[in-house]
Amino acid sequence: MIARVALDPSSLADLQVVGDEEATSALHDLLLTALNLHGAVVLGTGADAAALRQQIKAQNPEVRKRWDVVLSSLSSSHRLVCRTPPCARPMAQIQRLEDLRDEWHDRVEVVVVDRARADGFGVAGSPGHIADAGSALEISTARAARLTNALVQARQLAERANHPCGTRRDDFWAEVLAPLARLSSEVVVLDRYLFHRLLEKEARGGSGVDEHVCWLLERFDETMLAGSTVTLIAHDEALQERGRTGPPPQVTASRIAALVERFWLHRAAGRLQLVKVVVAPWWQLRQALPHDRHVRFHIGAAVTFTQGLDRLATPNIEDPDGLNWQYRQGSPAVDSVLAEESRVLDSRRLSRATALDRR
Repeated sequence: MIARVALDPSSLADLQVVGDEEATSALHDLLLTALNLHGAVVLGTGADAAALRQQIKAQNPEVRKRWDVVLSSLSSSHRLVCRTPPCARPMAQIQRLEDLRDEWHDRVEVVVVDRARADGFGVAGSPGHIADAGSALEISTARAARLTNALVQARQLAERANHPCGTRRDDFWAEVLAPLARLSSEVVVLDRYLFHRLLEKEARGGSGVDEHVCWLLERFDETMLAGSTVTLIAHDEALQERGRTGPPPQVTASRIAALVERFWLHRAAGRLQLVKVVVAPWWQLRQALPHDRHVRFHIGAAVTFTQGLDRLATPNIEDPDGLNWQYRQGSPAVDSVLAEESRVLDSRRLSRATALDRR
């Protein structure tokens, strides 16, 4: 639900409506709202960053303030990115479509260019954006950026917030979690029953049980930024044995970490540096800890679930109700998710272990 947008600073001039500051402000606001909710702004060079600052400085006070607020929010959420290493040339110097493809293919979903050069890239005045047949890029003017397929689909997906029964879990990953993961270096997964399938797999000698923890780790390992960390949080209850009465026995984080090491088959190399396991009692001070599950990304976004993540344990979502989820972005939407984690991590009976360390 996040689209990466390469922004040509000179494109902001196309939002100017001569003699009409109200219309100018409205056009800026439409672009900024789309970027703030579902975008990550990518700048190719230091010269692009400097040019963007100059363009913002030249706007009227209302527009300038709005840009400052949104860029500050994106920066604090790690969604204002300067490419490393930088592009070979600033965006304003790219004149040929072939060069645009070379610089930005596989780096972003949308490239926003100024109106003067848009014609040369094949962008007609209406609708103001195209899907480039020679690459996976969408090329757009600033006025039409919010209407690109990438940003429209991100918004529609967040509004739908459901993957029905029969959906491939890999499709859910590609549409919902992967766009967030590719921008992130830290992820926290919290689900009270997160490790139950792993424990069932262990109880059956390692076969016959589908599970989702190793599947998620594999996807994160393929997608996140190099050197990333994943933290897995769940309760400390082991499987209840048949015929046994009383509370279930406890399980330690080190035991769960050993199961991850045993059952994650493709852990030899990848983008993750650390995988940490945390288990804790789910009743503290006579209160139950969080019911809802979540996957939180350090880019100021999270996906929450009222159902267990074990609906992703099989290649296809099998529950008749499908998988329902909610996209949360920015404060205070993510603050409640952080508070849920803190309630667990404040436990005096916390158990921690490392399941992967590539440092």
